[in-house]
Amino acid sequence: MSQCKRSCVASLSVSGRFSYMFGDLDAAEPGRVEALKDLNPPCLAAPEGILRREARPFPLRERILGRLPQPGSSFGLVTKTEEMSACIVRT
Repeated sequence: MSQCKRSCVASLSVSGRFSYMFGDLDAAEPGRVEALKDLNPPCLAAPEGILRREARPFPLRERILGRLPQPGSSFGLVTKTEEMSACIVRT
């Protein structure tokens, strides 16, 4: 991953679920590696893998760089490609 200003970056990607990217992780800091492992069960249990901040393990709550929807997501905050193309202003 091209996150050169971030000390360490990790990503979680599961088929049919949102993908998450975390940065500024220090593997030597207590709890970081375990937090990444602990993220998997709630992500698998949540609809589409959508985890609110408070549902993520504490060491990862302030380290999120991105949350990417799965293709075809039905989550309300995800704008469909067709809807986006209607918003494009052509000059």
